[in-house]
Amino acid sequence: DGLTLKPWSRAMEKFLRSYGGDPSRILDCCRRIILFQSVEDMLKCMEILVNDPEMKVLRIRNRLDIRHSARDSAGFRNVVVNVCVRSAEALRLGVENHICELQLTLQAFAERVTPSSHRRYQILRNCRQGLHVVS
Repeated sequence: DGLTLKPWSRAMEKFLRSYGGDPSRILDCCRRIILFQSVEDMLKCMEILVNDPEMKVLRIRNRLDIRHSARDSAGFRNVVVNVCVRSAEALRLGVENHICELQLTLQAFAERVTPSSHRRYQILRNCRQGLHVVS
C-alpha cells in the first residue's frame, strides 16, 4: 500500500554516517509514496497539505525542480514533504511531533524504478557518503 518503515539498519547508517549521531535528524522512519498521474494533481495535493490545519509541513524538497542536481538522487525525481499530523487523535496519542515523509511521485517515474536501478542508487549513495555497505 506504499506505507513503509525505514529498515533499522538504514536508520543506523544515517544516524552514524550522515547525522553525526543526532537521531532527531532522521525524518523518514515512517514514509508513504503517493503516486500522481500529473504534476497538476501533485500540486493540488501539496496545496491541500499546506492548508490543512491538522498538518504541519516542516520541509519540502522539490526534486522535480530543474535546479535540483540529478546526481543527488541518481536521476530520480519526486517531491518529498516532511509533515507532522496535529489532529485530535495524534494529540491524544502523544504523536503530534512524530515526523512522517510523504514521497509525491509521478506514476511515470515510479514505473521506471526496478530493483536493480534502486540497488545502483544505494551503491552510489553509499559511495558518495564514503561508506559502502553491501547487504
